Amino acid sequence: SKDKFSFITDKNILNEGLYLRRWKKGECLNLLSGSNNKLISDLFINSKLSKIEKLLQPIIVNKYDNIVWVPGLAYAEQPVEHKTKFLREIKWIQN
Repeated sequence: SKDKFSFITDKNILNEGLYLRRWKKGECLNLLSGSNNKLISDLFINSKLSKIEKLLQPIIVNKYDNIVWVPGLAYAEQPVEHKTKFLREIKWIQN
């Protein structure tokens, strides 16, 4: 999905657990756009996030603590079999 406020994942990944946390210094994201790893701090700088926004920006990780989604900013590359009928969409709603 091009909407970075929604995320499509395999039901099995969802069933294994997705977790919300803050970013950690030096952390990388393997982007879906085909480029290599990108530092989360660089993603925040390129998105022109303020210091407060960086502290408040959620990071969604899988059960192995690998980043799968930075809501509103980027998706991580993940092994999803798009032929499966078991895809689920998750939406991030901000007030």
